[in-house]
Amino acid sequence: MPTLRLQMNRMELITRGPVFPVAITIERNVGKALEGKQRFAEKRGFALLDTGCSKTSIDERVAQELGLPPVSYGSYRGSGNRDAVDCSCYPVQFTFGQLTEPGQPVAGLLIAQCQEVIGAQIGTDEYVAIIGRDILSLCSLSYDGTTGEVVLQTAQGKYI
Repeated sequence: MPTLRLQMNRMELITRGPVFPVAITIERNVGKALEGKQRFAEKRGFALLDTGCSKTSIDERVAQELGLPPVSYGSYRGSGNRDAVDCSCYPVQFTFGQLTEPGQPVAGLLIAQCQEVIGAQIGTDEYVAIIGRDILSLCSLSYDGTTGEVVLQTAQGKYI
């Protein structure tokens, strides 16, 4: 059973929340279909795990930087928005694990293939993505504030 463990101190959990290192690129099948037509880069950073968020999102600037093609359009309502905001949705692969040196492969422990991830204005440079319940519902999440340990597991193997 693939397991990601994160150890943070209490103040980090309060100020940052549970964040995991992540690498973002185009979803595998879409990337194969576009192979040769366009080369897609990878963006590394941190993803916030947010059980209050129903859909996973990436920062719109990241989608633009990576040149991800929109697969659909929709709207979302974030925690600070009373009105729905129009957005593009992108095919994304998240690789969670230990970030290595740039140019080296990510030591991925979990890989999530997502057909439609919301492109949103996350509002901080600290996170490249917010992982919502659409991905978290495929995992077991343990959050122990007293020890600062956050554990993400899946019984489905490396790919979720």
